Amino acid sequence: MEEGSRTTLFLSSSRKNLVVQFLLKHRINGVLTRGAVMEAADEYSISKKTVYRLWNKAKQLMQRGEPAIMEGKVKGYHHSDKLTIDESKSTLGQWIKEDKLRPHTNAIKLALTDANKLARLKWCLSKIQPTINAGRVQFESIDNVVHIDEKWFYMTKSSDRYYLLPDEAEPYRACKSKRFITKVMFMCAVSRPVFGLDGQTKFDGKLGIFPFTELAAAKRKSKNRPKGTLETKPIPSVNKSVMRDCIINRIVPAIKAKWPEWASKEIYIQQDNVTPHINGVDVEFEAVAKSDGF
Repeated sequence: MEEGSRTTLFLSSSRKNLVVQFLLKHRINGVLTRGAVMEAADEYSISKKTVYRLWNKAKQLMQRGEPAIMEGKVKGYHHSDKLTIDESKSTLGQWIKEDKLRPHTNAIKLALTDANKLARLKWCLSKIQPTINAGRVQFESIDNVVHIDEKWFYMTKSSDRYYLLPDEAEPYRACKSKRFITKVMFMCAVSRPVFGLDGQTKFDGKLGIFPFTELAAAKRKSKNRPKGTLETKPIPSVNKSVMRDCIINRIVPAIKAKWPEWASKEIYIQQDNVTPHINGVDVEFEAVAKSDGF
């Protein structure tokens, strides 16, 4: 018998129903939201296969008009009374299915000023092609635009899940403080992919992801390495100088190396308006960007 089947068999009724109730809270129009199965598996320490099996059983019951109540089948143990649970959550899901309620996910909006709205409108209008085709205006393909943005990543998490062999030792992880886990910023550069008439990818648009790190010599010796050993450390403050170095020495060379020969060499780098970003008339940037035919 598979591990997933064995786990489902020996789950108690109450635990099975807790899993099903958890899944019912994480569905929209009868479909589970992304990541709900993994969250349920982590929450109740069971396998994903077990979660899927419980969810399929619950759907079969609801399709027959029966409440999604799971019954345990633990060998040698029997409840004389049936388990009673609060069906309000199941009722809520049923009302959504019957269009009596409409689920809505509300995201916070940007508080744009009139000047912000005008700037966005001007940018959109600048991308309209000057010619009219069949009475309709068309936007530029923006194939020659490279989008860059930053993202923080933590080096580790305070709690993580591992799958070990029976005789494998548990990994030892240590950190001076769980509240101050080292994090590294990365710069990502992408462009619009290009596909041929047959659907084949001619250019995937992936230009690279670059960490903001530096090599620093160890100030003291330890049991792991001698003094002076070069170690990779995250750059603590990403300012305009660091940003300029990343664009000039990493992003621009990556664009030149991966840009298709048949594509336009007039390329625009699109960035947001955070303070460390350089502007389009930066002297050092222009000297590097306007070379090699670009």
